[in-house]
Amino acid sequence: MRKRNLVGKIFGIALVFAITASLVGGLTALPLSNLRSPSQVLADEVVTFPDPNLETAIREAIGKPSGDIYQSDLDNLTSLDADSRNIIDLTGLEHCTSLTNLRFMSNQISDISPVSNLTSLTGLFLISNQISDISPV
Repeated sequence: MRKRNLVGKIFGIALVFAITASLVGGLTALPLSNLRSPSQVLADEVVTFPDPNLETAIREAIGKPSGDIYQSDLDNLTSLDADSRNIIDLTGLEHCTSLTNLRFMSNQISDISPVSNLTSLTGLFLISNQISDISPV
C-alpha cells in the first residue's frame, strides 16, 4: 500500500514538473534589440493635417507627395514656407517639433495655438492673417 502511495506521489510530482517545464519552456526570451522604445512607437504614429492646404505644404517640404505622413517624416523638418496657400487650420503642426522657421504670410489663419509648443522656433512670419490672439506664442 505504501509502495503504491509512494509511486502515486512520485508520479504526481513528475506530472506537475512536466507541466511546469512545458509552460516555462513555451516562454521565449526576446532579445532586447527587438523591443521598441517609446520614441520609436511615436515615430510610427500617423500624423494628420485637417487643412488640405497645410497638408500639401507639408508634403512638399518633406518630399512625400502621397501616402500616410508619419511622425518620423516630420522629425527633420526645420523650415516651412507656406505663404499665400489659403491655409485656415494649423492643427497637426504641433507634431513638427524640429521647426525653426515658419512662414504663413497671407493666409486665413486665426488660431495659432498649434505652434505654442514648438520651442525650437526662431522665426515666425504671420503677416496678413486673421489672428487676434497671439498669447499662444
